[in-house]
This record gives sequence, structure tokens and C-alpha cells, in this order.
Amino acid sequence: MNIKIEKNMLHRIKILAVLILSLTLVSCSDSIMNNPETVQIENTSLSKTGKKLENDNPPTTVTKRINGKNGGVINLTGTYIGLDLRIITVNATLTIPPAAFEGTKDITLTADYQTPGIICEPSMEFDIPLTLDLLYIGVDLIALQFNQTNVFFAYLGDDGTVKPCKYEGIDLNLLTSLLGVRKAKLEHFSRYGFSR
Repeated sequence: MNIKIEKNMLHRIKILAVLILSLTLVSCSDSIMNNPETVQIENTSLSKTGKKLENDNPPTTVTKRINGKNGGVINLTGTYIGLDLRIITVNATLTIPPAAFEGTKDITLTADYQTPGIICEPSMEFDIPLTLDLLYIGVDLIALQFNQTNVFFAYLGDDGTVKPCKYEGIDLNLLTSLLGVRKAKLEHFSRYGFSR
């Protein structure tokens, strides 16, 4: 009898996960289609290093052509399923001030699910720092061992280098699983994320 109940419960959980994923995909596609700033959305199952992502979610990516003389704003919004089946939402706004760089560049932002953080490309330095607002909702902050006293936002080098950025503030709420950074100053493009 217990085996029957467990199978029935497992079946219900699977159905619920499929429904949540379906609703998430529908809401994401609607927000992408209604975002006039989105130039290109890429979905692949490989990270930039070519390694398969731990949770097999295709990364959330946006690319926009920016004239450095004029500056601009790039918005990134996405939803994915975490390893513990949590629904995680990411929102980022990158503000590029006028005269931050010379020429016109295709700038790509990719949500980094593993940090959590963001990957900014192409590799370049700026005459005037860019400003990034980044927010993750649904992150397992306890598993990451983040708390109000130990978390910061930083440049994360491929060689293990961690260099804190200047920012206005960190938002962290254990009850709502919210983690964010306000007005982080980016002096160059690379991988940025939360660390402790």
C-alpha cells in the first residue's frame, strides 16, 4: 500500500514540475517577444567553457548592438529550474553611459547559473565604468552559505581570482531566496558573480 501511495505522489510531482516548466516557458517567451531591446536570444546547453551546465538548463542570453559614443541599456530576464527543482528568476540591467568606449560593439550578457552571476562579453575595458543591477530570486542561499555578513559581488577570473567590485549595496533575503547587487561598477567585461 505504501509503495502505491509513493508512486502516486511521485507521479503528481512529475506532473506539477511539467506544468510549472510549461507556464515558465510561456511567460518567458512573452516577455522576450515584447522586449524591443532584445536583438538576439541564444539557447544552448553548453557554457562558455564548453562544459555541460550542471542542471542542463540552456543559458539565458541577450545580445544588443551598442554605440559607445551614445551608450545604452541592456535588459536580461530569464527563468530556469535549479538543481533542487526550485524555479529561479534572474533579472539584470546593464547601463552603458555615453562615451564608455569607442565604436559600436555587439554586447552579450549571459546569466551564470552556477555562481550565481553574469558573464559579459566581448572582453573589453571601459573609459567610464558601466553600471549593473543584478537580481536572482529563488536561489538556495543556505546551500551557497551566503548571509548578510559574508556575501559580496566580484570579478571572478578563470584562474580563481576574486576581486570585489564597487557597488551601492547587496540585497539578500533568506525567506524569499533573493540575492542581488545594486549599481555594481564594471570597469571591464568578464565573469562577475556573488562570492563569500
